[in-house]
Amino acid sequence: MTVDNVKLTSKYNNYYNLISNYGYENPALGAGQWTYTNGGIPHWKAFVAEHGDCKNVYNHNWSSGSKQCIELDSNANQRYTQTILVSQFKFNQFLVNKATMEGDASVAYEIDCAADYAEDKFENAIAKIEYGVYCKISMTAGDISDYLCDLYGVMGAHVKHLNKNHALNLYKYSCLAKSYVGHFGKSFEIDFNEDCFERGNLENLEGFIEKIEGKIIKARDSHGHHHYLQIAPCTHFEGQWALPKVGHKIYWKGAKQPCGKTYVKYATTCDC
Repeated sequence: MTVDNVKLTSKYNNYYNLISNYGYENPALGAGQWTYTNGGIPHWKAFVAEHGDCKNVYNHNWSSGSKQCIELDSNANQRYTQTILVSQFKFNQFLVNKATMEGDASVAYEIDCAADYAEDKFENAIAKIEYGVYCKISMTAGDISDYLCDLYGVMGAHVKHLNKNHALNLYKYSCLAKSYVGHFGKSFEIDFNEDCFERGNLENLEGFIEKIEGKIIKARDSHGHHHYLQIAPCTHFEGQWALPKVGHKIYWKGAKQPCGKTYVKYATTCDC
């Protein structure tokens, strides 16, 4: 039996693969080659690891793109193990995404029930999903501070007036920013989607909210410069409160457009 491309993912972490050397390409042996390695190969422990060219050595049914794989029943049945380390930042992202999806599922269930039982309930549920559906997750002030520092690339983010172990709610506004847009989106601003962001073109900035005009948040950074942040349903928007308000601290990550507005991919409001 040969194995290749092992994955351990979750819908809650955007299907990010937690397995290292999942294709067994390290060390690279070359076409038609195979070998035994006592103790295992990088990231994988085994008594005697056997790995090599999938298609040309072990099984012609493997695609040519499979490259290298391992054989589980080599000179004896082998057990491969790998220890997975998840950073606090990745774990916090996992928790936030999990809370979001569970919140969305709860909303969908509520609307289905409303449609089944009564028209007035249905109308009430529609009003909720358009203007005020939030999911939330309880995190310590210290965890929220660490999360902000990593997500926005800042050093000094910390929740004020509270010790690190104090539990707070981090609200995420519906699925991405649909609730935000539903509440503030009375403007003529067009929406944008994920295609607006290229790898490496995102700026990390922080400031304070001075004005909210529909989908545009006017913010002032620490240097006194104004920024016009455009929010869309694809924006990941969260905060310590149910909705952002003038005066709140805001972190954002996005790409500035030629028109002067910044399309926001991530934004967080907090007392920090």
